[in-house]
Amino acid sequence: IQTYAPSACWYMNNKDFLGRWNLYGRKIEYGVYGWEDEEYILPWTLYCFYGDKSILKNKFTDILNLAKEREKSETDGLTENAHSPYCDHVSVQNVPPSFFADCYYSLMWLRISQIAEVLGEHKNAEIARKKRNRAEKEFHKKYYVPDKHDYKPSCQSALVLAMAFELTPKDLREKTAATLNEYVVKNGYRITTGFMATPWILGILCDYGYTDTAWELINQQEYPSWRYILKTGATAFTENWEGYTTSDPYASMNHYSYGAVSRWFFEYLGGIRVFDSKPGLKELVIKPTVIRQIGSFEARYKSDYGIIDTRWKV
Repeated sequence: IQTYAPSACWYMNNKDFLGRWNLYGRKIEYGVYGWEDEEYILPWTLYCFYGDKSILKNKFTDILNLAKEREKSETDGLTENAHSPYCDHVSVQNVPPSFFADCYYSLMWLRISQIAEVLGEHKNAEIARKKRNRAEKEFHKKYYVPDKHDYKPSCQSALVLAMAFELTPKDLREKTAATLNEYVVKNGYRITTGFMATPWILGILCDYGYTDTAWELINQQEYPSWRYILKTGATAFTENWEGYTTSDPYASMNHYSYGAVSRWFFEYLGGIRVFDSKPGLKELVIKPTVIRQIGSFEARYKSDYGIIDTRWKV
């Protein structure tokens, strides 16, 4: 739910529905890195879309409890023996459990610092900022390969997670994004990411000027790709990239996972940058990505302040 929540909020007002899930929803598995991070990711997403502080307040104790539990196994600012069995789930090229857990451990402290600041919990915010700063430095030292502008797992998922969670230093982001672009191009414009990295990859490519690559990815029809799933006869996105051709008897034929890409249509093609705007979209940042191959595009969103309508034409 934490990976699909932004997309869900673009299609309908989820303040009440996901607000209730936020408090009472059943997680598929507790104690798992990435999955249990819903504790802070979902309320932060809902706050950004709807600007309601009570969503954060109601969950703040649970968020702090998650952090306290994880702190018990912290070593040198990162995780130690973290429970991370899935990582970037059903990706074609996955990252190691330690890398995946360290990404989310670092993200957790960033979000706690932001949430605490919004709630006026300045002491907790300062503690979280210090924890995040240390995690960020240790992560960079542990995984970054300076001469290659890459991360040690050497795959799309590793680069996307590090960039999306702001773990790549600002002065290295352009070169790191170039490495991501290179991986995608060398792989024949085929995606290799899974549940957690897929929602971010197109946006990162667009942020650093690789709009042609983003277009090739979204338009790709060979395996693995979104359009390949549809070519197999699927009428909804499936749990993995194989679509109806999967040999996994337990794979879902109607799954949110790769449909999370739909946020990109609103946030990048439509340019409604909800996470850069004021909470609840009270003040907007509009920054559309124009992709010439598409020709024209329009996005409409009904916010609490009225209809937001953006459009462009080449």
